[in-house]
Amino acid sequence: MKTTFKVVPYVLDDQGNHIPGAEAFVRRYAQYRTDLSNALSIDDWGVASRALSDAHQIGLPVHLFYSFEIAPDEIEAHDAFYLGLKITEDVLHDNVLRSKHLKKFNIVQDFTSEQIFVDERARQVLERNTQGLAFCAFPARSQGAWYRIDSVAELLEPVCIPKTMFLDENEEPAGTYIVQSDGRDVLSESARNFVREHGLVVANRFKTGSMTSVWRPRLIASGRLIAALDEAHINGILTPLAPLLRSDDPLTGGTCA
Repeated sequence: MKTTFKVVPYVLDDQGNHIPGAEAFVRRYAQYRTDLSNALSIDDWGVASRALSDAHQIGLPVHLFYSFEIAPDEIEAHDAFYLGLKITEDVLHDNVLRSKHLKKFNIVQDFTSEQIFVDERARQVLERNTQGLAFCAFPARSQGAWYRIDSVAELLEPVCIPKTMFLDENEEPAGTYIVQSDGRDVLSESARNFVREHGLVVANRFKTGSMTSVWRPRLIASGRLIAALDEAHINGILTPLAPLLRSDDPLTGGTCA
């Protein structure tokens, strides 16, 4: 798994003026800029660490994010990924799946109801590679057999977030939180075993520091399931894949042990 360290400096003060030393910092690390922003994408932790240190020395506010890239031949062996699905408005009309949304996808999520629907091919892949899923046949307009996923095994342990970059309460559903991590989302050994055993689970809780609370449901899939969906050319899975880390990964800094 390849790790990229994203160093994001904030070069302007509250009045919109350049912070002293900011322009020199941007020039020094210009080779790591990948777009017109000042964000740096660095594969070498030594370079990233030096950039962070240089920014702190001149009083330049800076954030560090992590991104992870899994090679195709590594996917099946990896414990867990967030499973992002194509979310489409107006999938349902009079409680019937609309055919125009079914031509492109084998799995799709309705924006309004958040219900997940799969065709026969996707259902077969899911049934072979998961435990605890329940399906219900659902009417669709002239696009073959479709099913609604009615239940998914729940991951009882919270996902650990070593560092939150944004944390706020949702207006809806009440009592849940919007959470943005720095890219490091972590599962304990027992949670990873649960994901491997069930193939697809839903995570309803997170923890960060001493806080444990509820966020909007997130699907987590095993590497085996992701590989099977890819091999079957199931359309509707968002990429790039977002892997979760092991709690003993050095990148967690021991915060989720």
